[in-house]
Amino acid sequence: MAAVGVHFGASSACVAVCKDGHVDVVANDAGDRVTPAVVAFCDGETLVGLAAKQGRIRNANSTVVGVKRILGRRFSDDEVQQYIKRNESTWVVENDGWPVFKISEVRGARTITPQQVVVLVLAKMRDTAQAAAGSDTRNVVLAAPIGFSAAQLAALRAAAEEADLSVLRIISEPAAALLAHGVGQNNPQTTRIALVYKFGGTGVEVTAVKVVGGMYRMLGATADGAVGGESFSEMLAQHMAAEFERARFESLCGHLFQQALQPVQDLMAQLGLCPDDIQMVVLCGGASRVPRLRSLICEMFPGAEIPGGFPPDEVVAMGAAVQAGLLLAAAGKAWAGGAQAETNELGFKVECSAQDIFVKVVNGNDDEMQLVLPSGTPLPIRRQHTFCASGSVPAIYLRVLEGEANIPLAQVVLKDLPPIEAMRDLVSIFTMKRDGNLVVSFMDQQSGKTESVTIEACRSEE
Repeated sequence: MAAVGVHFGASSACVAVCKDGHVDVVANDAGDRVTPAVVAFCDGETLVGLAAKQGRIRNANSTVVGVKRILGRRFSDDEVQQYIKRNESTWVVENDGWPVFKISEVRGARTITPQQVVVLVLAKMRDTAQAAAGSDTRNVVLAAPIGFSAAQLAALRAAAEEADLSVLRIISEPAAALLAHGVGQNNPQTTRIALVYKFGGTGVEVTAVKVVGGMYRMLGATADGAVGGESFSEMLAQHMAAEFERARFESLCGHLFQQALQPVQDLMAQLGLCPDDIQMVVLCGGASRVPRLRSLICEMFPGAEIPGGFPPDEVVAMGAAVQAGLLLAAAGKAWAGGAQAETNELGFKVECSAQDIFVKVVNGNDDEMQLVLPSGTPLPIRRQHTFCASGSVPAIYLRVLEGEANIPLAQVVLKDLPPIEAMRDLVSIFTMKRDGNLVVSFMDQQSGKTESVTIEACRSEE
């Protein structure tokens, strides 16, 4: 049985199929291996992909681009407001607190939600996969950004299910990119730090990942939505009136290259890493094809391996397809040569946290909820958070909550604390294992008093 991996990006979408142990990116009906994530509504006709993109100028007020940016976000969200401003859109309106697209047609006006737009693109990916692997191909693994919230992940999953896809799992884009290149599979005993540099059409995302024993542990991530491949396209268009060579292009876009690489420098500084600490840099996203960008990254990390062999705008979908195949194998389906889950020798799975995990300190200096473990974080993971509280408070409560609905999971209490004049320093440590069990420790650094609790995983993320 075939399984599918889908990468739904802000600019484009890509689908790969895992069948009989092989992963292949599938071309759409136009012969393209990457499909523009563009949808147009033209007087009762709905266009998806290249046809919608080609008519974007004449159908500007009925063509949706970059919907991934606002999927699962409230209308008041800064990202939604930036989306409206960036696209000069007057047809994105508010409906019960959520953004919708107001479509004007001959037969009247109607509204389309961002999720409905995503359904249309994912349905296109489903049809593309089924044309190559059979009409019964429905099992899919989706790749999503590290920073996707629970609401965004829920909207993505719901859109896939509405598109008649069976979602096996949603994994992070960096994990998918590493899986595509087999990082950690060939020599699972090796420990290395890899940098995943994703440079797409509308932004850059950089993630540092520690690969230990074939498992991925995210060390940190940063992003910049102000520069992407479209920034270079706009710069190129502004100078098309004059003929120039590639060197001229690199000179004109010098500041964009610097801006695109700044998140790398920021993340390295944030984690206290030097270039020699990075053994591998994985490139993904169509804009990372630019030769000068690759050259600059090579100069930044002269000792790092930069694997090639796969187009950077296809690797995330390929990694998602690899994970889909592994999940089917774990469920007893064939992966390669008739191997079953119990005899599978790949020994490599990327488990991810299923829901956002939040924490709230009661009687602390700041009682706002904080996100400690975003959903889709590769497991195992260990996170540490610090808090402050008044030294006169005798008891402090750490509440652990899950998901968008803030479902209470546990409460850790530090009581009978001795009074101190200074502010009290508190440390919480969250450790989630591959099986989904979460261990939470809470410590008062002044007194050394510590309490902990283990929250057992009680359901699968499906």
